[in-house]
This record gives sequence, structure tokens and C-alpha cells, in this order.
Amino acid sequence: MARRENCKKNNSELPHELMFKIFFLLPVATLLRCKSVCKTWLSIISDPQFVEAHCIESQKRQPSSVTELSSDQICIDNHESKTLLQLSIFYDGIIHFLSCCNGLVCFANTAYSTIFLGNPMTRQFKKVPTPQKQTAGSFSIGCKLGFGFDDVSQDYKIIRFVCDHKDSSYSIEAEMYSANEDSWKEIRVPIGLETTFQFVRHRRGCVFRPDQSRVLYFEGFREVLSFDLHDEVFRLHPYPRPTKLPLPGVPKSYLLEFEGSVAMICDESSGDGETVHSLWTLERDCGNWIKQFKLEDCIKNDHIILYLGDGQFVVNGLSYYRRRSRSIYYYYNRKNAKEYLGASPARQVISVVKFNESLVSIKGFKQLEDGVFTADSII
Repeated sequence: MARRENCKKNNSELPHELMFKIFFLLPVATLLRCKSVCKTWLSIISDPQFVEAHCIESQKRQPSSVTELSSDQICIDNHESKTLLQLSIFYDGIIHFLSCCNGLVCFANTAYSTIFLGNPMTRQFKKVPTPQKQTAGSFSIGCKLGFGFDDVSQDYKIIRFVCDHKDSSYSIEAEMYSANEDSWKEIRVPIGLETTFQFVRHRRGCVFRPDQSRVLYFEGFREVLSFDLHDEVFRLHPYPRPTKLPLPGVPKSYLLEFEGSVAMICDESSGDGETVHSLWTLERDCGNWIKQFKLEDCIKNDHIILYLGDGQFVVNGLSYYRRRSRSIYYYYNRKNAKEYLGASPARQVISVVKFNESLVSIKGFKQLEDGVFTADSII
């Protein structure tokens, strides 16, 4: 009772706008506790305008948290604490795909046929309806997923590509899920796309820039495929061609989001017989690749998988400390690196993605009370 009386007293002394500004500087865990203090605080924190403002502010903070996916759990590491969510939902016990956007995660099973959306911070999740198009086999080798936000229709969407090899031919079909409609629809793939573009197997699903641009980018063998979630338009972007290299640049990274741009790291000749890494970004308007800088030699034999911001890359390669394959942090503007052990070294890490916490919720989310995610708790 005393706490509620103090809350009412403080509310009368602080303008609503000031409380709004104070709250959106707080982390999600603190805000969730604040919601239970009084009705006024609950109203402010639950306001859609506040949720949007807090999400935007969260994206500005550097460096971002890391969301690590192992075979049966998701771990969010914000450099101060770890949030662990146990996943026990698939028959084979393996989660194969993970993507993040505005604090929401999208993850799927090995065949990309069972898909979930959720907010790990608020413990809210939902199962996405089963896709309409099925693969010929039981593995994800014939599928690609992309997850992003359509800022025009204010809708979270999933694009799913089904690729099929028949003899010497290669075909691509596509369908898209809308969270607002809670349904899938077929997407027309441009005629001839499969003759010029092929997805890279065993790579991450896509890159989504954090500026709510609604465009997803997928990695191919010699070019990048972009897809506009609102206009439903496909575009192809050839890889960078370093001038000192006679052949097209060989990618030494996944597609990256670098300071608001789509980026890629390629091999390039240094002019003295050595090969160096150079980072290139894809210009938004003209579609040209621009060389930004060269990276130091200390990551010469490693493969960059993620850029977290503040000059911090995540590299998958040979550990400096244990001489075995691990993920490490590398600071290109500080010329040093440290090994990232992960939340649970005993488990195999399948992917590491960037994560910005938020209060975002979508239609159909259900609350988990025990923090353990199971099929029965969502379906």
C-alpha cells in the first residue's frame, strides 16, 4: 500500500513527458518490474509510442548484445548479464535458424518447416502457421529464411525460399508470412532468377539493416539478392571487385550489417604479393560497393560472421588461446582480440547474431511463465 501511495505522490510531481523520457533509457528487465508498481507506470510503459521509442533508443546503444543459438537453447549476452531460454520444441532437438529484428527473434527447425517468433526478454512467443511450400528432403539445404520489419505497413514478415535441384536445372519458389495477417502468401519470383542466382548453402539466412529499411539481403555465389518486404521487388547486386585482384573478390565474411549498411569483407592484393582483408559497403541509392578500410593481419586466417558495432567484430576461426575453432571478438580500431566462450561451452554453437532488447509484441504472442519453451506451451 505504501509503495502505491509513494507512486501516486511521485506521479503528481513528475510530468508525464519526463517520466516517458526516463523510462525509455531503462533496460527491458527493469521496465518489466516497473510495470507492476502502479497503473500510471503500466500505462506509460505499455503505450505503443513508448514501445517504439524505446526500441529505437535500444538500437542506438553500442555495442549490441549477442544472441547465441545452440542446439536446444538461446542465450542473450549483454556483456553484463546473460538471459538463457531453454528450447525443447522439435522432434530432432535441433534449432537450425535464428534471426533478430527489433528485439524479436525468429527461429526454425532443420527443415525450416516449423517456425517460431518471440521476444526473449518479455518471454512472449508464438508458433507461425505451417508454410505452404514443402521441400523434397528433410534438411534445410533447399530452404532460406529471412525475417524483417516492413516499416510502411508496420508488419513483421518472414520470406521463405524453397530451392530445388532437378538434374541440371535449379528452381526457386517463394512465400511470405505476415504477422498482421498471421498467414502465408505466394511471392512471384522473377522469370530467369534461378538461372543467374543461387543461394550459398550453410550460410546465415539474411541481413536486415537496423534503420527499418524493410529490405532483406541474401548471399549468393557471386552476387547478393535483395528483397523489399513491402514492394515485393527483387534486385541483384554483384559482389565487390577489388581493383588489385584479377578475379571477383572472394568473400571472407558473411554478409554483414556495418554501421547501417550492408557490408562484405573480401580478399585483396596488397601489391607486394600478400593478400589482405578489405571491408566494402553497398550504397543504398546507387547499389555500388564502396571500399571502407583494410583490416589488420591478426584476423588473416579467420572468417568474420558478425559486426556488433563500436568497432567490434565476431570472428569464427582458430582461437589464439586454445588453438581450436572458436568464436572470438575482434576490435579493428583497437587492434586486439579476445576469445568468446559463450554461455555454455559444452553445447555446440550454431549461430551468433546481434540483438537489441525491446518491449515489442505482436498479435498472437503468449506468455511463458517458467522460462522453458516447449511446443505445448505455445501451440
